[in-house]
Amino acid sequence: DSPSARKLFAPITEQSKLKVSCEKAQNLLSPYRINTMDHKILIVDDEANIRKVLKALIEQQGFSAVEANDGIDALAILKKEQIHAIITDLRMPKLDGMGLLKTTLKQYPDIPVIIITAHETVDSAVSALKMGAMDYISKPFEKEEMIKVLQKALGTYRTKLNVPSDI
Repeated sequence: DSPSARKLFAPITEQSKLKVSCEKAQNLLSPYRINTMDHKILIVDDEANIRKVLKALIEQQGFSAVEANDGIDALAILKKEQIHAIITDLRMPKLDGMGLLKTTLKQYPDIPVIIITAHETVDSAVSALKMGAMDYISKPFEKEEMIKVLQKALGTYRTKLNVPSDI
């Protein structure tokens, strides 16, 4: 317990106290903490290649992805899993993107929906946005644009639920 020993171990003690304080603060906030892997994105498209590309892009950003072939499959997934955003094609068999958007807005109003399509028209874009789509992106899409729109959608989801982002 010499003065030189106290001097040597003082920084470690202060760092330990700070570390413990930070851990306590993180534990207190942990119920509100959302990290990227907690974000689950539902990809709905009848084209397997588009789903594969989107899934890879989403997972590169640290999010998890779930796939559906059409709107009917998507609704079944929505009943079972907590989804934070939906990326859906406009034209699909069974239930199309507009039908999925309409149902999602009624049953899951906090989940943002992004419409993607290769059959872009001004009318369909305006209709989707008026109905409540978060955004409307034409295929082929730029990776950077999709990432930006997805991040915006997840920010909107957090805001609707009044949950802070990563601390």
